[in-house]
Amino acid sequence: MQAAVSNTKSDTRKCVLKKNCEEPGVTGKELSVKLGVDESTIHWHISRLKDENVIRDKKDGRHRKYYPANNFSAIQDNKISVMSD
Repeated sequence: MQAAVSNTKSDTRKCVLKKNCEEPGVTGKELSVKLGVDESTIHWHISRLKDENVIRDKKDGRHRKYYPANNFSAIQDNKISVMSD
C-alpha cells in the first residue's frame, strides 16, 4: 500500500492513475488530451508510476498502452480521491 500513498503526492499523478484505471489500455497521448496536460508531463508521471509498480505498459504496434498493475486496486477501492472542479 506504500505505492498508493506516494502516488497521492501530485494531483496530476492522481488523475493519470485514476484515468488509467478507468480506461485500461490508454496511451500517453490520449491521457494528455483527456487531462489537458502536456504529453511530456504525462510520461514523467507514468515513469514514476511504473517505477512504483502501480501501472504497467504493453507495446501495441507503434503505441505503448498503459494498464493498472495486476496487484493495484486502490482506485477501485476508493482509497485515492481526485479533486475535481
